[in-house]
Amino acid sequence: MTGATRRHNRIAGKVYRRLADAAEDGPCRAYIENVKLRAANDIF
Repeated sequence: MTGATRRHNRIAGKVYRRLADAAEDGPCRAYIENVKLRAANDIF
């Protein structure tokens, strides 16, 4: 998001940190920006 406020940036950083910490020991990953992903068909 272009021109985001400092408050928005701090909130987004805190959300990312919590998600990354929660996913640390599992197969999931948290990303800050848009990332192209490919999911296996057999996981759902």
